[in-house]
Amino acid sequence: MKFFEAYKTRLFLIYWVRWMVSAVVMLPFMLLFEWMHTPLWLNLFIGQTIGAIIFFKIDKFIFRSKN
Repeated sequence: MKFFEAYKTRLFLIYWVRWMVSAVVMLPFMLLFEWMHTPLWLNLFIGQTIGAIIFFKIDKFIFRSKN
């Protein structure tokens, strides 16, 4: 399957692990907002924003140019 061949890379493995870790990191914030009865759309927006702030530098490192 040619489609899956592109994903058999070290870079994809690193990105996949980072993706899984981000879910765990954002979960406490999202649970807190749920406990505070925050509407789901706002909960997702705030949770994703916090995740973006936390993982911005990590993503920059993962996708840096190797020239």
